[in-house]
Amino acid sequence: MPFQVKDQLPDNSNDEVGRLLRKAKAISAWTKEKQDTLAQCFQLAQSRGYTKFTGDFRDYLIEHKGAHCLYMVPSGQRGALSKFIGQKVRLICMGKSDGRAGRYYLVGCV
Repeated sequence: MPFQVKDQLPDNSNDEVGRLLRKAKAISAWTKEKQDTLAQCFQLAQSRGYTKFTGDFRDYLIEHKGAHCLYMVPSGQRGALSKFIGQKVRLICMGKSDGRAGRYYLVGCV
């Protein structure tokens, strides 16, 4: 079930993953510091129980590495997010998984 822009919630969570994502976003150029910050963020998120999955950026509306937002997962959601129905989750784009619309994502409860 594709999300809509109106479904996105601002990610102002002050946890460690959120702080690393904001730090990376504040770095405008694609520098080594930004790459290292995102790598640290992805590793931390996975250690905190975030689930990795592939999806189409047109369904989740975030497509750039490090882009993120919060969603309230609606009832009737299928696929990778179905186990989060009724919960607020952070969705993080990890980058491309193929040459088309595929992306790797991390998802976890906030």
